[in-house]
Amino acid sequence: MGNAEKSAFFVLLKAFDRLANVLQSIDMTLPKAVVLLTDDLWNYLASEAQYININPALEAIDATVVDEQGANSEEILKNLYLYAFSDFLMFFSEGKASLEAAESSIIDAYDYIAAQQFLLNEKEGKVVMLSDDDEKKIKSDPLYVGELTALKTDRIFAENIGLWDNVVAFR
Repeated sequence: MGNAEKSAFFVLLKAFDRLANVLQSIDMTLPKAVVLLTDDLWNYLASEAQYININPALEAIDATVVDEQGANSEEILKNLYLYAFSDFLMFFSEGKASLEAAESSIIDAYDYIAAQQFLLNEKEGKVVMLSDDDEKKIKSDPLYVGELTALKTDRIFAENIGLWDNVVAFR
């Protein structure tokens, strides 16, 4: 893995840790195989020598994702996390393009959180057509803006990491 890929990998691992913390704060648990693989991926970034078996996590994702037709907002949010993580894991077969897709998927998850919060607070939970003003309010949600800022900050930080052996310390 080159430095550009390592930087993107680092940014995503940080983002997945943050999003997992958001999910935990609302009492949502991720499949154990996904959590364990996240730990392994941090170690992989530090060494690249470790063999990574992504199959248990992929199987857990398949078993956990629910049909969104009858899903509640928490289940949809968990799906969004798992879709993003699945995009991330495609790196091992597809390369760097999957890292860009995973970052976009993470941003989508935060957009969903912000939109749900907006609908609850501003529209009293009613289904509505969002105006351009509504969209701007959603995009200014502190959690959403905070994640975009964190992604940029992590990217700048990662680009300046010279020695990747100790990268786990920055988790």
